[in-house]
Amino acid sequence: MNEYTSKYVRLPPTHPVPFAGFKFAKIPSREPVERRLNQILKKTREATALTVTIIKAEWGEGKTDAFERYIKPEVESHGDIAYLVSTSTIINKLSKASVLLPTSPPESVTLLSIIFYSIKDELKYRDEDYSRFPDENIHEDPYSYITKVLRNHLTAKTKKRMYIFIDEFEEILIHPLEVQKKFLSGLKELINGQLKIIHTDGEFQGCVHFFIACTPYAYNRLKEDVALKEIFGSISSRIGTNIIDLPQISRNEAIQFLVDILRYCYNGKLPSPLPIKNAGVLNGISTISQRNLRPMIQFIGELLNAASTDDKLAVINYQIFIDTMRGREISVFGETTSCIDDDLLTKIERTLLNVKIYGTKCLELFKLLAGELKPFSMQEIETRLGLESGQIHSLVEIINQELSKILIPKAISRLMPLKDGKDISEVVDSLNPIENSILLSHNKIPLNKFYEEFVHYEVDESGRLKPILVIPKDDDEILRAFEVSEDIKIDEDDVKFLKRKLDKFLEPIAKDTKFMLSKELSLQLFPSPVISQIDFIEDRQKRMGLWRESIKNFADMSRALRDGFIEVINSSDEFKISGIPDAYTLKCSLQPGIETSMSVAIYASTVGITINDVEHVKDILREERVDLLLLLYVGTMDEDASKELANIPRVLVIQLKTIRAQQLIALSLARDRGLKINDRILRGKLELIYHEVGF
Repeated sequence: MNEYTSKYVRLPPTHPVPFAGFKFAKIPSREPVERRLNQILKKTREATALTVTIIKAEWGEGKTDAFERYIKPEVESHGDIAYLVSTSTIINKLSKASVLLPTSPPESVTLLSIIFYSIKDELKYRDEDYSRFPDENIHEDPYSYITKVLRNHLTAKTKKRMYIFIDEFEEILIHPLEVQKKFLSGLKELINGQLKIIHTDGEFQGCVHFFIACTPYAYNRLKEDVALKEIFGSISSRIGTNIIDLPQISRNEAIQFLVDILRYCYNGKLPSPLPIKNAGVLNGISTISQRNLRPMIQFIGELLNAASTDDKLAVINYQIFIDTMRGREISVFGETTSCIDDDLLTKIERTLLNVKIYGTKCLELFKLLAGELKPFSMQEIETRLGLESGQIHSLVEIINQELSKILIPKAISRLMPLKDGKDISEVVDSLNPIENSILLSHNKIPLNKFYEEFVHYEVDESGRLKPILVIPKDDDEILRAFEVSEDIKIDEDDVKFLKRKLDKFLEPIAKDTKFMLSKELSLQLFPSPVISQIDFIEDRQKRMGLWRESIKNFADMSRALRDGFIEVINSSDEFKISGIPDAYTLKCSLQPGIETSMSVAIYASTVGITINDVEHVKDILREERVDLLLLLYVGTMDEDASKELANIPRVLVIQLKTIRAQQLIALSLARDRGLKINDRILRGKLELIYHEVGF
């Protein structure tokens, strides 16, 4: 039965969202970035030479937003000009420079003329005005072409400037080394003033400036690459402090932003009851939209519209959320995906409804947790669904068991809340963070990642957020929580260490357990378009499908994981695996001129290792004459299995992070489908995994 509240006065704002949010709905972490961008733009207006600014952020964390929502509007407000161009377009033309520019001009002239060609092509593709870029075919001299473009743009009475935002600079890594060198050499010459027309005392001195957007991984790769670091090091030294780190919008900021948008819809005063049942609805919007401001506003507007009647509003709950978001698509970061994976949800619904006696209750409990993405206490579930407290643990167990049959290893997480009287700051202080990181047995967790994984929010009637800390009961879930982060590695000892430190603060009693849709399932149900982990697949449009498939069917991908891991081994100089699955040979070249061969079997599991897996391993060793068995797994290993394996010779155990396994699975799928692979990028990924596992 629906609960009702006052209808909104107006829908969310439809005008463009500023980079740091609206005056009434701000994103605090973006305000210092905005100030830094403002300082840099001020400096460029006084500069007499080209400047370069690097914006570093993970893929999908708002680099393009910085251009569209701050740099471009700010530049145009001063009468200047701003263009965005993708690195891939520039590189594709740069690789044909000898044909496009047969006179072999200096690298600075080559790069800037190619950038202008690329901007023109992208404007044409977007059906925008490109009339100020002349036809390059009629200009044999690229220097003349550059001069013409600049005069077409910068001949107003008041001096104008041109800002060029080079997007997705990480794409440079998938191209041949000679093209990378050509790009960076041209950039170095431009910074050094070798193209006089835009340098001090030139006709257009200080009129051209670059912003380059790239991921930290790409930036570090370019700095460390033996063949490139001399050129890139010179560029970095000239750039100086013009490097901006763009942080991810936090869960706290995203939910508060949505509360502030709701407050705007009610002219500053939220009604009672609130238009949303709880913060779980807002967290669901934040999750689906990847914390991208524009779709967050769009989806809260669509939910309000779906819940409204002529004079009142149904409080938005899990039913309205799922019914409204199902079948919708979201386009962010240049990719499009479903808000909710309808095929998966349909399969889950069918599976749970087939449960005898309890099917309807199981499905309703699942939908509550999926449609209101927050930790629920047993008391809340009792009140919302009319279930008896004694039933809830049993229903969760049934849901997890039934969905494991369709290859969803853990659907619902059991979480331990803080004991009464304990607060989050006390917990964090006890962990003794050093330089904003929590030190564990072997590794460390950035403090902001700890908050992201374990701190959720409730919202009170006034719209204030209240943080709550919950820790998964299962060690495996803590381990997996950080495995999707490429830059964080923790092991089972680290998890045990963390739980020991937190033990005195947590409430272990079953009646106080909280329940939430698992992170593993939420990643499948609300699929992410962030798939830069498999940028070695050259067809960008294929990456999304492969990444989703590797996550969605993860539990059934042991063979693909095995095949991908063979490529990891074969990327090394010391080891090579050849042959077919029942007859692999491992060749070792640990000393020059001395090669050793042995027969090897590979047992791979994407769902951890149990005693049943150990029995399979024993069978393989009995039935097949192998010198060595590689036991490759993701997740955790049961204590009984670990003890049993310790007594079995000829077994080498290798544990992989989930994100690495997903990369290898996607690689195997791409190979099976004959997709083109960039060997240079792939080699870097495989070498990284090889060193991580310490084979």
